[in-house]
Amino acid sequence: MMQSRTHTCGQLRIENAGERVTLVGWMENVRVVGNNFAFLVLRDFYGTTQIVVETEEIMNIVKGINKESTISVTGTVRERAAEAVNPGHTKIGRVASGDQFIADKEKKDFIIEKTQALCTEMEGAAIAQTAYRNGVPFVILRAISDKADNSAEMDYPTFETLSAHRCAEVTHRLARTLLEAESA
Repeated sequence: MMQSRTHTCGQLRIENAGERVTLVGWMENVRVVGNNFAFLVLRDFYGTTQIVVETEEIMNIVKGINKESTISVTGTVRERAAEAVNPGHTKIGRVASGDQFIADKEKKDFIIEKTQALCTEMEGAAIAQTAYRNGVPFVILRAISDKADNSAEMDYPTFETLSAHRCAEVTHRLARTLLEAESA
């Protein structure tokens, strides 16, 4: 049986809202939220797309599929609700770097007070220093998995998939912007 798709996972945009599409790819992850509600991450060579599962019938089908299985999904593209976009989750600012993993609220509060940093990490400073010494432009993207206070918003595998997707989107947009600016 030949599987045909109308779009790749990397193609869908807000302009596609309302269109009926077929995607084909690997089932990367499923986050079950309720009895008949889940988020499925579908991945192909071009990107990832979040599929919303909202019926008992489809939920039963999804439960029987192993991760990394090739699947075909047909449905209508919907615009994400404004409250689900999480615009406040993207921040631009100072990142503190050091030689410790910070998992203590008191240490975290001290670092914020002294540096006004948005987060801490352990690898970026060495890369930044090397880039600076060699005159290479540098930007760091960090996805914050927890707040050093036992208040993680989701399990780590779900976070890892989501943050990788978001970092890839930012990197792709940045590269496209730089190429457009260079050719202008």
